[in-house]
Parts: sequence; structure tokens; C-alpha cells
Amino acid sequence: MEVEEGRSIDEIFESVRGYDIVFTSEVAMADALNERLEEPVIGHFATTPIRYTMSRFQNEDLLREKGLFIEVANNTDLSWRQSSFLLENVLDCWRHEGSLDAIMDYDRFNESSVRQVVDVVRSVDNVFTRAEKIEVDAGMDVAVVGYSDFDEIDRQVLPESFDTFEVLRDRKTELPEFKLYGSATDIVRSVAQAVEEQAALDVAVVARRGSIFSTLVRSMLESRDIAINRRKNLREHRDLRTLIRTLRLAVNSDRRRVEECQSVLNWLDVKIHTEKDREFVSDIGSDESKKLQKTLEYIGESTLRDAIDRLDGHMDTDLEADLEQLGILDSEVSEQLIARLEYFLDTYNVGKESARNGVLLADPTSSEVVDRPIVFHLGMGSGWTPTIPDRPWIDSEEEDARNLKRFKYLIQNGEQRHYLVQEKSMGEDVAPSLYLNELADGEIESS
Repeated sequence: MEVEEGRSIDEIFESVRGYDIVFTSEVAMADALNERLEEPVIGHFATTPIRYTMSRFQNEDLLREKGLFIEVANNTDLSWRQSSFLLENVLDCWRHEGSLDAIMDYDRFNESSVRQVVDVVRSVDNVFTRAEKIEVDAGMDVAVVGYSDFDEIDRQVLPESFDTFEVLRDRKTELPEFKLYGSATDIVRSVAQAVEEQAALDVAVVARRGSIFSTLVRSMLESRDIAINRRKNLREHRDLRTLIRTLRLAVNSDRRRVEECQSVLNWLDVKIHTEKDREFVSDIGSDESKKLQKTLEYIGESTLRDAIDRLDGHMDTDLEADLEQLGILDSEVSEQLIARLEYFLDTYNVGKESARNGVLLADPTSSEVVDRPIVFHLGMGSGWTPTIPDRPWIDSEEEDARNLKRFKYLIQNGEQRHYLVQEKSMGEDVAPSLYLNELADGEIESS
């Protein structure tokens, strides 16, 4: 299978190392280029337009997507779901059209609710508005890597004059052989053996987040005490998951059986005999159950902040600081609060990067850059094909071509590349990524 040859990060670095500043739309590309510097520089070397804007206004509290969502939710009569949906569309149209008001030109979005969102965004300091006004210092030699991936907001940061460098060459190269496996377990077992033979820092695994491959690989690495480098979502925080269960129990404890509450009981160090598993918590008269009831009653009548303070001895000390981002710590505990908390965590990627000292887990739809010498691509099924939103300002053919280019570069990361795919699942052929079919110039059939 042939594909336009990708330029390695080392090659790109050698091409741009003499410039004062290098812009790329990919955070991972900027990080990779910066890591190749032999000595630190003052200011920036490689960065993204949004990072550059944030740093130029580092003394100001510029809002991004999550912060803007909170502003819209708190300053309009829209529901959280409406606020999130409309804000996402406003920002996406802005990125494509280059104007905050552009969305009002489309009949489908020319309504008062959209105007409310636009007005809130305009009224607060945010990185997207600042990006329209920023100027790169005159006289700087500027390089741009992957200009075609820059959206209209990114492009407004760029100076009038700059040199461009693409990540794909005009010539073709042959991809390494794809290896077929009978199951996801067989694939992960093969990866496990290879990882144990290599330094974790040299290895990356590319798998769709939430897929069976991602889950099995993470479990395999953890069971072998192999460090993992990935972005950990706040939703995965064990204390947060149990906190949400505790809040739910606090607002509706009368109809909860003991067996439904075991994770909360263990978390709060409350001991209730297992023979009472089928009984309702409120019907048990033991000292332990009364202690639990008292705690739940307090939480059910308090704010989220007070509830966290009450549970402080059972929680990670960083959790309250993480939740501060949500802007709901002073809201009263209720079903609505819990629903909002869960919705926010499901919608926005609130989390932290883990230490960069282990196997890198990457999602194929999040970035085209994986800066490790050994890269395993797992599955490569239909989940690797990004969904193109049905929005009137999006040219689906252009978006598809852009996604195909990103895919071509993604699968050429690393000095050693391994493509491990599952042939069948439950007796049925596994559908490959649409872009694999395009590279193969037709339907890929299982052999």
C-alpha cells in the first residue's frame, strides 16, 4: 500500500530550526519540535497560534471553550445542553468563517438564542477574540508547518510574510505490512510482548479512545506496572465517580438498597453486614447506618463545596481545585446539579496530563503527531474515521480531504511502525477505516 511520504519530525526540525518562531496547528507537533532544541530559548520557538495568544496575554484571564460555556450557562436563560450545543456551533463557524457573527448569516442559526451566545462571547475576554488582534513582532523570521490545517482564527495570528513547510512530500512510499489477528486480545498480547522488550519511553500505542483495544492495552500495562503517558480525564477519577454516587444517594437515600451503595459505603468506611444487602439503607437502625444517614442528610441540604468539605478525609486533595473549573461549587446539591456535573464532564475534556515517562497512548482522531520511535497502530477500523459534522459552513469534501491527509501522516509516525488489525469480530469481517480503503484504492477484503 502506497502513500505520500511523511517527513519525520527530525527532518521538519532541521528545516525550521533557523527561524525565530514556528507556528503549527498541532500542539503535539509544537511540543515535539521544542524537545529537539539543544538549549532553551527566550520566548517561543515552536507554538500554536492559540498558545501564542495565551502567552502574550498571560497576565489576563482569557477564557477558552470551558470558560465560555460557564459564562453562557450563567448569563443566559439557556439550558446547559442548549448552551453547549450553540456555543460549539458558534465557535466552529468562527473557526471556519473567521467572524464571530458569521453564524447569524445561516437561516438555521439566525435566532435569538444564538444571538445570546454571540453576545456573551463578545462581552468577555477570550483567547479567540484576542487572536484576531494580536501581531507577531516585526522583523521575526516565521515558519508555518502544515498551513492547510490552520483554521481562520489561527491564520489571523500569522504575520503577512512567512515560509511554509508541509508534512507530506510529493513522492510516494510503501507502508509496512499489516498484520491480521483473530481477536483484540491477540493483538494486545502481541503488543505486551513487544513493550516488555523495549523501553516504555520509546513506545506509543495508537488506538481509538474507549475502544476495546484502548481498554485492554491500558489494563495490560497497569497489570505489568508499566508507566502510561496519557491525558487522564477527570471523569476517570475514582474519588469523583464515588462522590457523584454519594451525591445521588444523598438526594434519594430512601429507596437505595445496601447492595447499591457498596462503593459509597467502602469509600466512607461505613460497615454494614452483608446479610443486609437487600434492605433499604433507611430501614437499618445500626449505629453505622445512622452515621451514614446523618452524613447523607447533611450533604443533601448543603452546597457542593460544603459536601466536599464534609467528605474531605475521604477525597483526593486536588479534587476540589479540579471542580472549581465547573463554577458550580456553591450550588445546592440536587438532581439537577448532579446531572449538570455529569453532563459537563461528559462534554468537556476536563483533565490533566500524566507524567511523560511511560508508554504513550494516543487517539487517532485527536492528533496526527505521535513522537515516539516505535508506534503500534491498533484496530484501524471505522472508529478511526472522524465524523464530519452536518453544518452549513462546512465543506464536507474539503474536510474529508483534510482528514485523509492527517491520517496519511499519522500512520507514518515512528521509525518502526506496526499495523495490527483484527480480521473478524463475532464471525463478521471488521470494517476498516474509510481512509485505509482510499489508500488501497478500493474495498479492503479479509484474506
